Amino acid sequence: MADILDQKNYSGSVAIGFGDVGNGRDYMVQGFCPAINNITAVSFKINSKDGNTNIGYKVWIDTCDANSYPTNGVGGIGGSTEITNAQLVVGTLTKYALATAVNLVIGNKYVMCFAPWDTVNHVFASSYNDWVSSTGNPYAPSGFSGARRVHLNTGYTSPSQPDSGNDDILFETYGAPAFLPQRKENRPAMFKPFGWKR
Repeated sequence: MADILDQKNYSGSVAIGFGDVGNGRDYMVQGFCPAINNITAVSFKINSKDGNTNIGYKVWIDTCDANSYPTNGVGGIGGSTEITNAQLVVGTLTKYALATAVNLVIGNKYVMCFAPWDTVNHVFASSYNDWVSSTGNPYAPSGFSGARRVHLNTGYTSPSQPDSGNDDILFETYGAPAFLPQRKENRPAMFKPFGWKR
């Protein structure tokens, strides 16, 4: 079954950078609140990417608190996916499938997490490039007003809310709706041979 669009923010056109070591913007996360019980893909928009073709991004999903501060370390609760430099599309909101779907609880608080990543050696790589963000809080789902863009330092600690303190990146999340069994009255009638009685 094909995945479908769940959460989204299309508002904002400001270039915001992250990914370099030493200024507290080594990692970036974005809070969201799902209406589907899993996540299979995310979309984001970048204005630039590293000139080194080994360097792309790593993406994963995690739980978070009311301020979009991730609960766990790098890798979170699952979905870790390396996106190569060649796969990155500059200037367009682009969908990237997660390596594995992550089960979620509808209405709970989560973050999609991002790190500049050497996809050849599979390690963090300092790489400062621009993504596209809002300068306000256009994405504020019911019950999660603190859904926002947050940055973390080299140790993946000291989360901070940069710039206006209440921004959202341009993003989409996708999920595969759970299979729901047909109601009994809607099931196809079972073939019954002539003369068959129950």
